[in-house]
Amino acid sequence: MNEEKILFVDDDINILDGFKRTLRRKFQVETAVGSIQALRKFNESGPFAVVVADLKMPKMDGIEFITKIRKNDLVTPIIVISGNDLIEDALEAIRAGAWDYINKPITDINVLNFSITKSLEKGKLLAQNKEYRDNLEKINEELKKNIRIIDQSSRWSSDKFLLVCPNTKYEDTLLDSLYLQMPFRVYESASRLFHLRQDMLRQLL
Repeated sequence: MNEEKILFVDDDINILDGFKRTLRRKFQVETAVGSIQALRKFNESGPFAVVVADLKMPKMDGIEFITKIRKNDLVTPIIVISGNDLIEDALEAIRAGAWDYINKPITDINVLNFSITKSLEKGKLLAQNKEYRDNLEKINEELKKNIRIIDQSSRWSSDKFLLVCPNTKYEDTLLDSLYLQMPFRVYESASRLFHLRQDMLRQLL
């Protein structure tokens, strides 16, 4: 069985039971009766690899359900199924944030299997891209921060202050180590720095 959790949403319990019987050997199938229960399960039991939702449901239809999910989640694949064979419904679902639209009754389960599999592949790629972007943004912020520190340190008067990194074997000042966020201390005299270096060398020997 695949480890991905798939959330099926429909107001018809018999349809949900059919999905569970048919797909439980391939996926971890969870079901929700109606959109309100589905939203609660999505927030409390997620993340889900794919959401498969009916379009026409009471109290909250599939379009509103998708819109609420997309307010906080732009990555999770959503597949819409509907008994209305109308191009307008399909377009509205896609504009709301659905990735695919399947007509029901689903006479060939392979159609749904194919859609879920493709959605899983695309979802993994989007998740990886988001992780890469987040990491790049974090690195950029660190670089900006370190550039500001280096820029500030370059303005300090060299005859009053000396920088030293107490966790390095080297005696020379290493401004490049700011990128590694190593602890720096400020000492007011060359004499204090000299004695500190001697203590450091004795500890290392």
